[in-house]
Amino acid sequence: MTEVELRINRADDSQTRDIVKIDILSETYYVEANCNIDWHNYRHNSTNPIFSATKDYFKRNLTKKRSSSRYYSRHNPSFKSNPDSSDFNVQLTISGMPISIEKSKGRININGHYTTLDTVCGALAKLAIMSINESNIMKLFSALNEYLDTPENIHYVLENKVPYHFYERDGRYGKIEVRLNVNQIGLDTYALELSDGIWGEISKDDLNTFCNTYRHGHSRGSWKNLTPSNLYERLIGRTPSEAELKLMKEFLQQNRTGDIVERRAQQLLQETLEKYKKRIVAVYDDEGEITHIFVRGKLYDWKITDKRNSSDLQKVSVQIWQPAKVRAYDGQQKPIINPETGEQYALLSAPNWRGPICIDNLATGSSLGDQYVARILCTMNDEMLLNLVHTIKNYIYSDADAKFNKNEEITRLLGENNNEM
Repeated sequence: MTEVELRINRADDSQTRDIVKIDILSETYYVEANCNIDWHNYRHNSTNPIFSATKDYFKRNLTKKRSSSRYYSRHNPSFKSNPDSSDFNVQLTISGMPISIEKSKGRININGHYTTLDTVCGALAKLAIMSINESNIMKLFSALNEYLDTPENIHYVLENKVPYHFYERDGRYGKIEVRLNVNQIGLDTYALELSDGIWGEISKDDLNTFCNTYRHGHSRGSWKNLTPSNLYERLIGRTPSEAELKLMKEFLQQNRTGDIVERRAQQLLQETLEKYKKRIVAVYDDEGEITHIFVRGKLYDWKITDKRNSSDLQKVSVQIWQPAKVRAYDGQQKPIINPETGEQYALLSAPNWRGPICIDNLATGSSLGDQYVARILCTMNDEMLLNLVHTIKNYIYSDADAKFNKNEEITRLLGENNNEM
């Protein structure tokens, strides 16, 4: 038996890792006993960087090593007994959950489910991440079966619609990214809305491949680079007329990804402002755009400001209402020294907005409205936020119950806001 520790970086700034124990029961070629999953390089090209990085780890250990590659090394790790063989039989456990993976004559199965290598690696990644907080074997077993029955891509599109893009060569739009409505119409059959009231049928496996192409950017498969006309023909079974194609393109352009996401995010932001108006208040400019949002947390007051022209990971900045430490001087501008420590005394200045504090999104792609809501909810529960984002403590110099932790402007605006109820 070969024991492996998978060390996954936590999604905070604590620089700590969660440990996942993997026991490989079958014969292995060479496996790293301790492997760090560093997902930071996936943040700009994945909606779930931790999942993607973990999935790639399993894929590297289960794919055939190509000796023709100039990057090939005999010491590349592999769960298989023969890394140069396409066929294999791997028996392992993830946090005690038994798993059997077998590939023979091009067919691969995991615990009796025949599927693709990509789905197998996704299932292993999901189990590994889930096992960090879940030790019940039956719950892990159920999660594995659920993932294999309905791939992660399918779960994603049922919640977020189906991503698709095409190029309008003769227009001014260039690449047009859209979201297609999807409905499940059978056990393994789905329907995509291609035009107003026009739905095309697609199988679960084809929809999964479609998502790999247009969500993850995979180049393999027959679904890549489909024009609207080709997509219509694939799903409807005939070539669209000129009028049908024109109507389809207009319909798709009304469902562009950016427009849909931002509309949904702005709606969520307005609902959040209304729901928590006793603790948050937005400040608007003359054109009705939000310039910043004040939040009264459990311990401190916060200010969230629009900075959309900055990093995609930080479209808003966060500041905290706190005093600052200033060095103490006497009337002759000489430092006042503590005789016991030999260090200069420090005094607290009048409170002001301190920051901005670095609070990144886990991955890119979140809209401005979504980032506003995420920061609102975490600053409202600032007791927990302080344990997740340790850099905030560098800006805090007063006790949590200090009276100058409360900003007078926020108190006034919240009072006006709630008097209108």
